[in-house]
Amino acid sequence: MKRVFLIIFSLVVMSSMCFASIDAQYLMSMSIGGVQLDSSEEYVRSIYGEPERIEYDKHLNGNNSQGSTVYTYVYGDTFRILFCGNNHIPMSVGEITSNANNGIKTEAGLSVGNAESTITKVYGTENLKTYHDENGVIKYVYTIGRGFGRGFTVYVKHGKIIEIELSS
Repeated sequence: MKRVFLIIFSLVVMSSMCFASIDAQYLMSMSIGGVQLDSSEEYVRSIYGEPERIEYDKHLNGNNSQGSTVYTYVYGDTFRILFCGNNHIPMSVGEITSNANNGIKTEAGLSVGNAESTITKVYGTENLKTYHDENGVIKYVYTIGRGFGRGFTVYVKHGKIIEIELSS
């Protein structure tokens, strides 16, 4: 009997470790609107075409010893893709944000306008922390890595998703 218990307990522990690594791997390959972190500008333009405008970070662009550059492709008023790079790292997607029900979704189907309850139904609670601000917005933050790790943040107000963001 003791041996059966140990076998069952071992299987449960091993399966929970597998689920944790699946969640981390999933976040590494996640996309919003078909765009993943580290995608190239060419790839983004192949999906969405030329942006309506490009916004530059005046404080960072080329002003440090690394020659860092940051700019954002803006599509309408509701979809933004930030690119970053420097003298040693080619420009690539560092952040993707959608803040309206504009048809932009994660590959799992989550989008602005969905009910708050769909967040954990779709993504579970592994690597999740929640934060409340003074304006009544709840942030659901899924992260992996430390420091400059990757994160998926879902902003909720009055029970509805108001913004989704994938960043590194």
